[in-house]
Amino acid sequence: MKHNAHLLSLVLVALLLLCSLAMLNGCGKESEHVHEWVDANCVSPKTCKSCHETQGNPLGHSPMADDGDCTTPVLCATCQTVLTAGQPSHTFDNACDTSCNACSHTREASHTPMADDDDCTTDVLCSVCGVVVTEGSASHTFDHACDTSCNACSHTREASH
Repeated sequence: MKHNAHLLSLVLVALLLLCSLAMLNGCGKESEHVHEWVDANCVSPKTCKSCHETQGNPLGHSPMADDGDCTTPVLCATCQTVLTAGQPSHTFDNACDTSCNACSHTREASHTPMADDDDCTTDVLCSVCGVVVTEGSASHTFDHACDTSCNACSHTREASH
């Protein structure tokens, strides 16, 4: 008999719990909650402030126009989030390279001349890329037939009298 009384107590407690839950939930009726919606944004769908229910999908980012410069970040036009980071600086193969390796940026070449041999007929070349920095003249320049020193360099010749 004790066993039946205990079982009956458990059944009564379970029924009380079920009735309490039904009352809290409106006995199966739809809840009276009114959603306060926060509009969707780039990363979150439309969301209720209080119950966090969502509707739809996030809007997604809208990239601003890329200016073609690898040092300028590309931002979202809506939320200003960085979508593509800008590089700290343009990258070049060497001082003579005029075109950035990552974008269309160009610059003036910065050639490094080799040591001048002090002969005005010899081209002076860049020590990095070999391009002609100073073009040599076709021949040495003298004031007259008896002149032994070139006007442009230290070249000397024998006088022709």
